[in-house]
Amino acid sequence: RSDKKCDHFMTCTFIKRLCRRNKLSFRTMRTKKRSDIPIHEIKEFTKDCIEVFEEFAKDLIFNMDETAWNFVYKRGEVLAHRGVENVDAWLPDDFKKSFTVIATVTAVGGKLPPVFLATGKSYISIKQFEGMESEDDKYLLYHSGGGNSDDDSMKFYLDQVKKWSNGRNCALIMDRYSSHVSDSTTEYAANIGIRLVFVPTSGTEIYQPLDRKVFGILKSQAASDFGDKVFDFQEGYTKPEAADLFVTLWDNLKKNNIVKAWRLVLDEINGKSKDSNEDYLSQDESDSVKSDEEYID
Repeated sequence: RSDKKCDHFMTCTFIKRLCRRNKLSFRTMRTKKRSDIPIHEIKEFTKDCIEVFEEFAKDLIFNMDETAWNFVYKRGEVLAHRGVENVDAWLPDDFKKSFTVIATVTAVGGKLPPVFLATGKSYISIKQFEGMESEDDKYLLYHSGGGNSDDDSMKFYLDQVKKWSNGRNCALIMDRYSSHVSDSTTEYAANIGIRLVFVPTSGTEIYQPLDRKVFGILKSQAASDFGDKVFDFQEGYTKPEAADLFVTLWDNLKKNNIVKAWRLVLDEINGKSKDSNEDYLSQDESDSVKSDEEYID
């Protein structure tokens, strides 16, 4: 974008002609295609979920997932030669900065405070988030050496889940990231009464509520804010500003969106199960799910 009103050099017509002459096209930036989902893991996940929904109240069934929250929104298009199947994109370092957010929802549409992970081996590293304006009870801070969850941060997180369940036994659905399935994590969860259920490999977009709908909503809402700041001020959000934005969007996330995400996943589970046709969302909860138009702000 040019901030000079008299600058008509980079017009749409110029760009179209440039692309036509050089056989170029704009390609949407996407992640690489995931591999096939192992059938035996789908069967295991289906069986475990049916048992969990029979054993626990829905407010004691949690789904957690980690997502990278960017300082600068990096989704966009890449200019590439036509006919090329895979296109690499190079972005300036400032356009790739992010930190890990651990988000948690319950099967009744509840949402718990997000956990922001600072990159560092000691607790002092959480100073990276100094300057946040959100209320302290709206989020949690922890750290890990690589910036993603490790065994220590998972123990911290599992302790929070136990608090959120008021000390009752509960179930936690999450993907198969290394720190999630480690012996340290699984043993600690078992010792404090948390049953772990693991989403099939490469199946998070189908079998995990947070990936199925929730994160997409949050990142779509953040896209314009991130992009506008880049174009208008040539700078991205700071880490505290980006964390505050997540807190705001998380607070404003409608319960119906979370319930619908669970509905989509449970429809898959019910469809895969040959032993049970039970609908694991009660009628009063499914009635609260509205049309897609009502989820657009």
